[in-house]
Amino acid sequence: MQHSNNRITFKSLLQEVWHTLTHIEKGLQTTVVALATRPGKMIREYIHGSRKSYQKPFSFLFIVTTLFALLLYWLHYHNEKKLFDNPSVDYNTRFIVTADYLESKFYSWLHIGLLPLYGIISLLIFRQVKYNWAEWMVACCYIISFILLLLIPYQLLNKVFNFNNTANFYIQLLIIISYSNLVMTELVPGKQRLIVILQTLLWCISVFMLFLYTVQFIAWLLTY
Repeated sequence: MQHSNNRITFKSLLQEVWHTLTHIEKGLQTTVVALATRPGKMIREYIHGSRKSYQKPFSFLFIVTTLFALLLYWLHYHNEKKLFDNPSVDYNTRFIVTADYLESKFYSWLHIGLLPLYGIISLLIFRQVKYNWAEWMVACCYIISFILLLLIPYQLLNKVFNFNNTANFYIQLLIIISYSNLVMTELVPGKQRLIVILQTLLWCISVFMLFLYTVQFIAWLLTY
């Protein structure tokens, strides 16, 4: 397996963003299998230089978020259109519909836009790991992408059973925490696993709430 000894930098990430927009690379299946079976080790390998076999993080994030956004659009489009076309819809309902519309229409770009903040959150929480800001952004790309793949069957299940908002919130949060904990216990070194688990819990809540409140804030601006 070919190794690259160059460290990941913010400049190299920008180059990868451009590459993502112009290329679809091989290695997608290898990346999905690795993230399902040994996610922390796979991310550590990529950061440490073993990158040739895997889908690049930005292209992987873009592919998965686009797929997830299309699913959300398909699941919610007809209900949203009916509500938008009804002038008597109250403010709260229009706010919720606008938030759903933002998620389904701009899901990829919202995550990509928030990625630098995800990296900062990771850098602050997992200070015992000697990864730089850009390297944590790479880790976030892979973690968030695979979590979304896990949420796809859940969204289909939710369409059938129509869970209430509270149940929907906590089920998604449980999926996020469970997978993230699997990743971080492999990725973050040290024998104090309880500390890593607590850090992971804080990381999950911070990232999840950042995305949620960003969407709600934009929806509030559009419906105010």
